[in-house]
Amino acid sequence: MASVNAVFRYRVQSAHLIPCRDKRVRYLALISKVILFLLLLSFAVKNSETVTLRYILGWEWQSPLSLLLLLAFALGLVLGMIVSTRQVYRFKREIARLNKTHELADKRVDKPLQAGNPG
Repeated sequence: MASVNAVFRYRVQSAHLIPCRDKRVRYLALISKVILFLLLLSFAVKNSETVTLRYILGWEWQSPLSLLLLLAFALGLVLGMIVSTRQVYRFKREIARLNKTHELADKRVDKPLQAGNPG
């Protein structure tokens, strides 16, 4: 019979992404990457006209629209990752604390009762 600790660790570790070894899944991933690349390439070709980005103090920057949109998306992605880093570390500390609690509880459950000592 599996201990409480073993079941808990399985659940925590199962949340991580495990690379699949199935060839069909790899081919499907490759096909979807190629389709995504072609869609992004067609977007860049259709939005290649030059636009001017005006900022404070009279600063201006001229660039293709697709590049500006890509930069805005990348900046939002990086800022989102930076903001969420604190929460990720908080969750990792909580998981470590719960793992320790379950290890202690598992030791108490697995420890046989000694004669004359009820608890």
